[in-house]
Amino acid sequence: MRARPEISSFEDFLRAFPIVLDKTLPFRHWSHQRLMSPAARATWVDPDLLALPAA
Repeated sequence: MRARPEISSFEDFLRAFPIVLDKTLPFRHWSHQRLMSPAARATWVDPDLLALPAA
């Protein structure tokens, strides 16, 4: 929201960033094994495939 203050609704956000609707997006960053692990269900685990973009 800080980067795009003109976006004032969730619908506008989705129009600007439709990639967030891609259900496979997390698997670009985390392997299935890591994302579904007990550790990931309990706390944050860092991506093991591709680092998240810096804010």
